[in-house]
Amino acid sequence: DGSGHFTDSGQNLGTQDSYGISVGDVDGDGDLDVVVANSGQTDRVMLNDGSGNFSIGFEFPSGFSADLVLADLDGDGDLDVYTGILNNPNKVYLNDGEGSFTDTGQLLGDYQTLGVSAGDIDGDGDIDVFEAIGENKNNRFWINDGTGQFTEGQQTGRIRSWHGSLGDIDGDGDLDLIESRVSGSFLFINDGAGNFSGETQLGDLESYHSVLVDMDGDGDLDIVEGNYDEGSGLPNRVLLNDGAGNFTDSGQRLGMAKTHALDAGDIDGDGDLDIVEGAYFDNNQVWFNGANPVELSVDLSTGSEAAGSVITVTATTGVAVATDQTVDLSVSGSGVEASDYQLASSQLTIPVGSSSASTSFTVLDDDLNEGDETAVLAISAVSSALLIGPISEQSVLLIDDDPLPSVSAMSFSAASFSETGAAISLSLSLDRASVSDQCYSVDFTGTAVLGSDYSSSDDDGAAGIQACASAGSTSAQLSITPIDDATYEGDESLSASSGSGLASTTLSDLEDFPTLTALAFDPASISENGGLSQLTATQSNLANVAVCHLLSVSGSATAGVDYQLVDDDPGAAVRLCVNAGELTRSVALSAMDDGVFEGDEVVQVERLGVLAGLSLIDDEGAPSVVAMSFSAASFSETGAPISLTLTLDHSATTEQCFDVSFAGVATLASDY
Repeated sequence: DGSGHFTDSGQNLGTQDSYGISVGDVDGDGDLDVVVANSGQTDRVMLNDGSGNFSIGFEFPSGFSADLVLADLDGDGDLDVYTGILNNPNKVYLNDGEGSFTDTGQLLGDYQTLGVSAGDIDGDGDIDVFEAIGENKNNRFWINDGTGQFTEGQQTGRIRSWHGSLGDIDGDGDLDLIESRVSGSFLFINDGAGNFSGETQLGDLESYHSVLVDMDGDGDLDIVEGNYDEGSGLPNRVLLNDGAGNFTDSGQRLGMAKTHALDAGDIDGDGDLDIVEGAYFDNNQVWFNGANPVELSVDLSTGSEAAGSVITVTATTGVAVATDQTVDLSVSGSGVEASDYQLASSQLTIPVGSSSASTSFTVLDDDLNEGDETAVLAISAVSSALLIGPISEQSVLLIDDDPLPSVSAMSFSAASFSETGAAISLSLSLDRASVSDQCYSVDFTGTAVLGSDYSSSDDDGAAGIQACASAGSTSAQLSITPIDDATYEGDESLSASSGSGLASTTLSDLEDFPTLTALAFDPASISENGGLSQLTATQSNLANVAVCHLLSVSGSATAGVDYQLVDDDPGAAVRLCVNAGELTRSVALSAMDDGVFEGDEVVQVERLGVLAGLSLIDDEGAPSVVAMSFSAASFSETGAPISLTLTLDHSATTEQCFDVSFAGVATLASDY
């Protein structure tokens, strides 16, 4: 990213072990391509599309190469390839300028080549090659004639070598040589004509690869020595040049003695040269020039609340510090609180002569439901001699052992409340808190009815009644508001339950038991010939049960003879029952035509001074004589009496008298 932090592009190029790479614009398109020396497949060109994406280009016939070098070997302006092959002679491939190569047919050497380097060692303007041999045979130079044809030149040491580096070490303008051997690094000085002498040993560590670069910015070439000495455990060294080819060990120790390759460049853009290390069976590393880089590591990436995990946090510098140095640590993460962990020390001190310091990070069991969290431990500041390295933070997954909170108890704020009184509250107690809002369904039971006797607040907007506890809280509340329904119900019970919680209260009723307030016939007068009237009873207020009113009946009309009243009691009494939730009850009174003259009659109903009357209009007139007869057609003066019978057209409820006129020769009072 320009500051020395690298991201894997995700590209996987090739399927076999690669021993060496060289970088350059092989197809002339202005970007940098890669040529790879492979051990198990052919050497290959990886062409860059200009944005860092590579595709396989030319494949060389040779394989099992340990190293290769890109250089303009034939002087035509493009980059050619010299390959160092493990078990066969080395080869030279010339570029056509577009990334396609032709084998020159040269077979150079017949030994186990492990490294090759290129440079003009004899000062004739073309590129020569140095070959490092992995057997106990002499390393050698190959001299270029300017057209890419090589002849064998000077041989150097006969000890197994891994690599050679060319550079002007003594400042005389020609290229000198550093050989990396199993017995250490060796310096050879060039006389300018390609003749090397000296063989000065610079160390006795097994050296795999060295680079010649100006590490201290004084204009001469220093040595970064890449060592592989697993037995001694000594890491890489930096040897500083005095300008005349005399070297002093800087005391810096880079890495852990498994280096196979090194390269140098300004990785972090600060104007000096940094080091990239390729390690065998270990992590590759970047070493920044300047301040000593410090990085952070942890021995566990997961910790458990239940186990109280203790994690070791270590700050490690690139090289041992010359004086005590401090590293400040911070802990962050979404939802991570101080109650989640204990950091034994937020400042580490790396003592003089050491390259690391550690502290403990303990996962605390906080009895808070929060789900698994990720704590990020980071280097927040370092003392002046240190530089925060690219691996400056570590993530630790904290495994929560607390289940979601559940309701453990419930309570109403009052043992009773009235229909016209203030609201009361229902509280839910939780067994623990959570880092997020939690809602709980509440069930209501009892004779009090939700929506008509009381209402309840609801926090979540979802169906049903729910009480919600805010994040971090161990309680939730609902407001219970009474509803004055103007209905007699008596005191009612109300219970609430959720989880293991249960609470009860009483809703006090303020309405009286309903009383009869009015009775009315409609219409108030009917004919006995098919007449019909509605008797309506009205009570004072509603009730949640049926309320029956027993009426007394009086008047001149006779039930079952003059009228029929269908009420709510099959017995003799007149009973009107007002249904629950209603104020009135009506029943029908139907007149009965009895065919009797009786005159108009009255029906009267009454209950505790509340009464109503109905007139029954008689449709019969007074009876009249329709026939008369004697009981005998004749009777004698000395015989028994006979009777005279008058037959009427209808009866009457009262005695009716009729005048009778007698006529004939028999005289009333003298004859009968």
